[in-house]
Amino acid sequence: GESRGRTAPTTEDRLQDRLSGEKMMRKELLSLKQDNQEKEDKLKHLSEMIRDLQGQNIDLKTSLDNRTKNLEKRNFQASEENMVLKERISKTEIRRCRDNEGYMSDIKTLRQKISSLESKILALTS
Repeated sequence: GESRGRTAPTTEDRLQDRLSGEKMMRKELLSLKQDNQEKEDKLKHLSEMIRDLQGQNIDLKTSLDNRTKNLEKRNFQASEENMVLKERISKTEIRRCRDNEGYMSDIKTLRQKISSLESKILALTS
């Protein structure tokens, strides 16, 4: 083996190679663990955000439901009030028409009396 000019790797050389490889693997393992930890931290943060958003979503849905119920209640009350007002207007209109009929009748009666009085006055003066 000496005629080639190279010496065969010694036990020391192999040990150094192995230690160097282990050192590189430790660095890579540490890097992967750090990566994994960062990703787990991000995942935990995102999970907390999702829980918060779900809570907010429930609160918003509850608020929307309450507002919808209030709006429906107000619409019903407004509809009821509208019907009552229309009924009052209708009754007022009927009363006004009857009052007008009464006034017209009174006017007719007064005209007849005036005409009768004019006739009597003419009869007396002729």
